[in-house]
Amino acid sequence: MESAYVTVFLNMNQQTFSKEARSQHQIMDSMFKNMESLYTDLSEFYAFDKQKYSLEEFFTDIKTFKDAFLVNFMRFNLFLNC
Repeated sequence: MESAYVTVFLNMNQQTFSKEARSQHQIMDSMFKNMESLYTDLSEFYAFDKQKYSLEEFFTDIKTFKDAFLVNFMRFNLFLNC
């Protein structure tokens, strides 16, 4: 008798898991499509080929630029204040 309860419990959990997994997959899929669309817009704005320049490379370069800019901005401000 316990085995029947366990089977029913497992089937209910699998159904719940399956519904939740499908829901989360749909959300992630729509977020991914939105990200791709936004990256396409960025590639058009900055005039680069998104097939040859990955999203990771783009953000790495943006971060490198930001870090170098901040360092040099601070140096320039120190130079002006001396």
